[in-house]
Amino acid sequence: MSAARILILTSGTLSRNPRPLKEALTLARHGYAVTVVTGFESAKLLAGLPALRLPVDDFRLLPTDAECRAPTAALHHYVAESKRGYFRHAWRHIHP
Repeated sequence: MSAARILILTSGTLSRNPRPLKEALTLARHGYAVTVVTGFESAKLLAGLPALRLPVDDFRLLPTDAECRAPTAALHHYVAESKRGYFRHAWRHIHP
């Protein structure tokens, strides 16, 4: 049996609207196949352009200090509690 599929639509970006990302991660951990479509991605779809699809494992909500030092995820959701790791380590990975 395949996993139940859930589509979450949000008008804002995930960086400014973290609740849909938290919901998607929780649902995925419980076995659902979740797709999140943001305002930007939905505009691309309407224009006939391919949307960016990343596995849920490529998202990090509240990245750890270790993740900031040596990133393994494609997308970090920056939150206040991870500020120290970003200011000390993560910025170095932008322009090595």
